[in-house]
Amino acid sequence: MRRPVCVVGAILLCLCLWSVATADAFQPDLWLWKNGGRNLIGSDIHNTTGWGQTTGWQLPPGGKVTYKLWLENDGGRKDALLWTGTGSDANFTITYFDQSGAGNNVTSEVAGAGLLTRPLPPGISKVVHFVIEASPGAPAGAEQTFRIGLASNHEPAIQDVLRVRVKVKESAGALQVAGLTGVPTAAGAQIAFALSTPAQVSARVLNQAGRPVATLGAPRLCGAGPNTLVWSARADTGLPAPNGAYLVEVIARTPEGAEARAVAPLTLLR
Repeated sequence: MRRPVCVVGAILLCLCLWSVATADAFQPDLWLWKNGGRNLIGSDIHNTTGWGQTTGWQLPPGGKVTYKLWLENDGGRKDALLWTGTGSDANFTITYFDQSGAGNNVTSEVAGAGLLTRPLPPGISKVVHFVIEASPGAPAGAEQTFRIGLASNHEPAIQDVLRVRVKVKESAGALQVAGLTGVPTAAGAQIAFALSTPAQVSARVLNQAGRPVATLGAPRLCGAGPNTLVWSARADTGLPAPNGAYLVEVIARTPEGAEARAVAPLTLLR
């Protein structure tokens, strides 16, 4: 009659040992989020193949993309974590930083022997970021897969890996600001210009020495083709600007990082 008791005791002992082993386990966890995006990938997924934790992005020549990266201790004991990553090549430059914003450039360490975090308690993360930029002369179709790794300092064989695939996309045509003109009106001036592709536009009025006089509102998204802006003939101080010769400057930027600028004369007559 003692045998069932022995079996139950053995099961309980196994469960206890499993629980202790789990609590003591070391497990790094990498997960990331693209700046301006919504989806996190890699959280609570642990492997060295990148399966289920691979993402991609297409860039125009000269374009760039930024990712925030979480270095998390997903194990049951305090552990320092070794962060490693693929370095730059002829078509893509990758820069690693040790903070979620700004921070120190730690590319030589990460792409070299790796950068070791301070010891992190279970469930605690260090948030960093990296920027990938396509070279201005990178050919369409060029691609690279960047491997980001995180290893336990106590058990270096226990690792987690993310992959980021980037590709140079076919250009839809260089961003251009064309036909910029400033036409005086009874209330101030009307600014006309055309964009080759949709872009975020900011504009300002400068004096003849190139010093800012007025900002024409907050940056706004403008479509491809003709666009117009209005200047009320007031300076940023709130005072009316005197009649005379000015310059109007329009700067257009795309989400991929392309930028175009145009400057044209403007005469204020009221």
